[in-house]
Amino acid sequence: MHVDDKKGQTSRYVESLKEIYGNGASNLCLVYNASGDTLRCSAAHRWYSSFYGLGCPPDIGNGQWAAFLHVHNTGVPTGSAYCEIGGVNFHEERWEEIEQRLEGSQYSSYATSDGLEIEAQTEPGTSPMFTAIIRA
Repeated sequence: MHVDDKKGQTSRYVESLKEIYGNGASNLCLVYNASGDTLRCSAAHRWYSSFYGLGCPPDIGNGQWAAFLHVHNTGVPTGSAYCEIGGVNFHEERWEEIEQRLEGSQYSSYATSDGLEIEAQTEPGTSPMFTAIIRA
């Protein structure tokens, strides 16, 4: 995670996105893949926000960090750190339930299933750093 200052480089990249974006509520997002395989985004759902710039990459290679800026269109940050594990299309019929869990979440969250685990945390504030680590 820290070899060749990978995390530092990734943090500086997302901080530069925030600087370009300017004022406004946002999350500076870092995701690390330690799953042993490539992670692929199979679905995305946004209630009140959007990605700035390129957004979350469609693939995150094993041993790699992904960085993106998630901005809040409403001007008021909502949600916090919530993670859940499920198979392909597992979440597609559960967006209302997931939204309720997200709204009720705290600053850290942990999920595990079938040998996979996700640890997510976010700092408090209007433009906090969000970090998720996915391990197998």
